Amino acid sequence: MTEVFVVIVLAVGLGFAVRAFGFAKCALMLMLVCTALVPRNLTSTSLSKHVGIAPSNPELTTYAVVLAGFLLFAVFRPQHGYRLWLWIPLLLWLTLGTILIWSGGPTVEAGVLQLILAPAGWVLGVNISGQVSSDGGRFLVRTVFLIIFVQLLVCGLQVLGLNVNAMDASQEAILGLRYNGTLGHPNDLGKIIFLLVALILPFGRKLERFDLAIWRMAIAAALVVLGLTGGRAVSAATVCMLLLWSVLSPSREGTKGRKALTVGIALTAAVFLAGVLLGRFDEDPEGGARTTLTDIAWAQIMSSPWAGVGPNLYVDVVGSYNPLTASGVPVHNAFLLALAEIGVVGALALLLPIVACLIRVLPRTRLRSFSGEASRVYVCALPGLYLIGTTGWGVLGGYVLPLLAMVFAVVYSWSAQPEVEELSQLEFAQR
Repeated sequence: MTEVFVVIVLAVGLGFAVRAFGFAKCALMLMLVCTALVPRNLTSTSLSKHVGIAPSNPELTTYAVVLAGFLLFAVFRPQHGYRLWLWIPLLLWLTLGTILIWSGGPTVEAGVLQLILAPAGWVLGVNISGQVSSDGGRFLVRTVFLIIFVQLLVCGLQVLGLNVNAMDASQEAILGLRYNGTLGHPNDLGKIIFLLVALILPFGRKLERFDLAIWRMAIAAALVVLGLTGGRAVSAATVCMLLLWSVLSPSREGTKGRKALTVGIALTAAVFLAGVLLGRFDEDPEGGARTTLTDIAWAQIMSSPWAGVGPNLYVDVVGSYNPLTASGVPVHNAFLLALAEIGVVGALALLLPIVACLIRVLPRTRLRSFSGEASRVYVCALPGLYLIGTTGWGVLGGYVLPLLAMVFAVVYSWSAQPEVEELSQLEFAQR
């Protein structure tokens, strides 16, 4: 009876929230809170700890519930479409593999459900993109600023030694003076911050006064949080994105000084983060056992290049003959992990939406409109995503994957809006 009451209260509350903020803003707010602030498991069916892209059994999570709820809501909004065709190869391959190829029971099912969160996040991003940008990005920027500020506050309390969302003793002994905010791992926090910066970056030249100040504070706070996570790849990826965005953005009359200032700030941030992370380079100059793990992964990929071992089964299968992997250390490369688990066809299908959209946005990067700005951010974020993906596997797991898919879908949709593109071309011709 209590559970039913809670469900009714949540449903009523969600209805009021949608009425107050609108479908898009409410979906965005809840999705960001459930992935970037308080991602939680609502069930606990996995009896033992499992290292992989998902638990050993399918689990119900806050972000999965939000995705499912708003996608069901989106069924009644057909005018916005779904643009799911880019994900059909992956969905077909996962269906075929589950039925005919992979044997792993609940562990594989959990992995498949985890990978399905990517197209789900994508569809949600496409549906909310137009309304989210309709107010000039003010709601989005303010929401992201609050989330980053909370993460900065929690990291600050952790620096002071307070027991706020503390990691377990064994993990803390390995990670040392690195801080995880409200999330489970410092590296996950770094990935989330990178995605949040990419989400608000297109509005950097569109906002005015108060909201522009909030945007700048959000970027500055994000860089501080990145330094506190101690993540080298995520810090380098974020600074790289900011620098490329500053360089590629077309200068207008009277704004060349501002562009030089932006580049200078990005370089200053790079120096700041380099100083903060210098200790980590001294402690671990070669990135630990990554080279060994890469060799192990390639050997496994070559032994089963097409089928793979099955989603979420890498540690189980490779660990059966390799002690290092059996200790709970998968290959620290998301692309190799995808190749090893779902094979060449599956890995290519997973990358297809990102690459296909890159081809489409490239011609628009020279537009002087919001559409062009979003195109430049999409392009500038990809080198950082590549750096993060080749130095860790976390982008495929948990709450990071659906947020990643949603962010890139939103930014792509902003760049692909036909009416905005036509208007920007007219404005460009008049200049």
